[in-house]
Amino acid sequence: MKQTVTLACIAGNEESIITRFLDSFQPHFDEVVMVQAIGKQPSDKTGEIVFERGCRTAIYFNADKNEWPHVDDFAAARNMSFDMATGDWIMWADIDDLLSDSAKEVIARIRSGDAPDAEAIQAPYVVDPQGGFADRIRIIRKGAGRWINAVHEDLELKEGVRVAYSPELQIIHAPATNKRASTERNRRILEGIPLEKRTGREWWFLSRECELAGDIPKAIEACVMATGLPDLGDQEKYAAYLTIGRWMKTEEDFERPLLEAMRIDPYRREAFAELSRTHLARGNPAKALSYARLMDAIPEPPSRQWTHDASLYGWAGHDILCHAESANGIDTTRRRKQRAKQHGIRISVIHPTCRPEQALRVRKIWLERASKPQSVEYIFGINESDEHGEIAHYAHAMSPAVPAGYSSAVANYNAAAAAANASIIIAAQDDIYPPHGWDDGVCALLGPHINQPKVLHVHDGFREDGIMVIMTVTRAWLRKHGTLLCPEYDGYYSDTEYSFRAYRDGEVIDGRQLRFYHDHPAFTGAASDEGYMRQSNPVAFARAREIFERRNPEAKNW
Repeated sequence: MKQTVTLACIAGNEESIITRFLDSFQPHFDEVVMVQAIGKQPSDKTGEIVFERGCRTAIYFNADKNEWPHVDDFAAARNMSFDMATGDWIMWADIDDLLSDSAKEVIARIRSGDAPDAEAIQAPYVVDPQGGFADRIRIIRKGAGRWINAVHEDLELKEGVRVAYSPELQIIHAPATNKRASTERNRRILEGIPLEKRTGREWWFLSRECELAGDIPKAIEACVMATGLPDLGDQEKYAAYLTIGRWMKTEEDFERPLLEAMRIDPYRREAFAELSRTHLARGNPAKALSYARLMDAIPEPPSRQWTHDASLYGWAGHDILCHAESANGIDTTRRRKQRAKQHGIRISVIHPTCRPEQALRVRKIWLERASKPQSVEYIFGINESDEHGEIAHYAHAMSPAVPAGYSSAVANYNAAAAAANASIIIAAQDDIYPPHGWDDGVCALLGPHINQPKVLHVHDGFREDGIMVIMTVTRAWLRKHGTLLCPEYDGYYSDTEYSFRAYRDGEVIDGRQLRFYHDHPAFTGAASDEGYMRQSNPVAFARAREIFERRNPEAKNW
């Protein structure tokens, strides 16, 4: 007997991606129910788009006391969507998710009457491009469960409900942009829960939000409260001890919680990795290397906990071991070359910087969002006159010192590009964030032209002119031109000339469907720091303008 399946969702102001979501999901369901939950902020066009697509819609209103610019209870909003559903089965998804091809087949089988002999189906939620996933209850028979928890909500099943597992019913989490963090919102909701009603899990989630916000004393306090409550599971307890240990200052204080995490589960790498990182940060490289080697000896478990860090069995684990070896005076060149040979390098990311800490954070995001980070070579371009810090323990190329009043940006770009080994080279920056799976996207667009001198014009999230901020070239292009950017420039106008000449010479492949995110103060209101202020130099601007006009007299409108 045929069965009907409802997709029940909640949405904020998501007009930029709601069409992508509906295109992926809507054709495979009997109905789509969408509850818009935006708190007290004005609505965008999300509701109109959903209604015009034939979905059933409603609005969730916050409690009167909660004058917040966001939803105050995610579980209540989700329950509203479930209550509106009329299907035999109800499935949920988030607006920045995509439906996998294998999941489409599972849903088709359920609609045809070939449903599992159960009232609920658990399935993998693929949360990163490298295949990291968390198992979630994804679809239930109507009435088989309700949502609980105001934030980080869970689908709680009724007693006696049978659960089937479907590895094919994969939902893929695929944020389209570098969205601003929801830390403030989640923390506000969690802190609104009365202390006497707050569970260990809610204390633990609060610790994560406080840590992300940089409120470390509150994060540690919340972890201590969480680990003292009986409802906290071992996975969350393990992670809580990692947080405590990460921020303690003395060896005795940070080793104790990290060793406790190790006791809870000695077959995970996270505690060993944190011990290595923390000893490095506290100036004990010998111990850091010991823990890094112990970490490296642990194989990836056959089944993953939902707090599992898959990167520690790949690029991040390799980073930790190389960093610990380098800090002990061991040359890591051979290890890095062996890894490159093992996996093959298809893309070189070059990253010029004068901000070591920010650059390392951005590097982590680029590798986390790559589909195949093991095949990505990441090279920093740094100037010998700048502060280097930990960045010197990572692959880098050094450019010569520049005179006072000049930027080292172009010199850093060119030094890193000269050191790159892959057939495709893409330039990262301290404030540019890639989409998930960016490496597959770049290879798909530039790969067919790999032996030609070509550049790829990807979107930076804002610019609609011809200037290409995220320089992406084939090695054939670099061989033809000798350097990535003209060394006569030091910063300003270097990307303008690169863009103008690439278009003039017919070298551009249009890849603007691939959208990166340039979090620059000029576009997003991001904070302006010393690095931006150093770039904001009228004398340097005028000097660069003169160079550009002299070298490119035909560029009238650039």
